Amino acid sequence: MVRLSDCECKERYAADIDSYSLFIEVKSFLEGEFNKGVFVDVTKIKPLDFGKNEVGEQIWYYTQRLFRCKSCGCLWAIKYPDFPEHGFVGKYPDGKLNKNEWK
Repeated sequence: MVRLSDCECKERYAADIDSYSLFIEVKSFLEGEFNKGVFVDVTKIKPLDFGKNEVGEQIWYYTQRLFRCKSCGCLWAIKYPDFPEHGFVGKYPDGKLNKNEWK
């Protein structure tokens, strides 16, 4: 694996997603790193078609997503909340998913 410059993975941690504000913060971090090219999306499931936004663009909804950091190899897994049910963001520094958490 090619190592890039330092990443933010060491500063972040796994957590239950029990509020909308935490959900937005976690989602912004993961998708922001993906958009900057630091993370690669390694999600194996297809998103659900959620409809169209106010300008007619298709909206997709994921129940789970997996991202791998190109810099350190850390695997990040997010199980999106379906409030009032909590979600979860998992951090796997060794790059291996703990499948018992993702049933």
